[in-house]
Amino acid sequence: MRSVILALVVGGSSCAASGQGLFLQSSCAASQRSSLLEDDGYVAYLFLNAPGTQVPEKEVVVYSRRPPVRKNDWWALSKTGDKPLLSQDIASADAVLAQPVEREFVFRWSKDCASVAVLHKGVPLAFLSAADKTGYAKAVKRSSALGQPWNQRLYDAAFAK
Repeated sequence: MRSVILALVVGGSSCAASGQGLFLQSSCAASQRSSLLEDDGYVAYLFLNAPGTQVPEKEVVVYSRRPPVRKNDWWALSKTGDKPLLSQDIASADAVLAQPVEREFVFRWSKDCASVAVLHKGVPLAFLSAADKTGYAKAVKRSSALGQPWNQRLYDAAFAK
């Protein structure tokens, strides 16, 4: 329950349906940062915004609604600006969350509000820290542009109770 209370005390959370996807937002007044969980109906990303702005500073993939694709066409993605899907060479066994429900997600902020995690049914799926170059996610099994494999030690250090 700590994560729900933190989200409400530190600045609030909001959510909205976005087409077939989800769009959830949380903020932390202590750092003037906000975070988004954006699901476009195919793949979901967690964003950490720069202090006092709505400009994403960091991002990490959180889950895919569909089985991983064989491979991404990075050149085509660079032309369209579309977010990459999880590919078979990157996706972990925990990558697919076929039918997410917005009420099952909460944000958890670190005490200094420099790190944020997204939890599904109380289980952390991904987190970002202003201090780290990339984020960490249970959806990936190897490092890539989409994020780093889950690191429980770093998660525990950032979100210690």
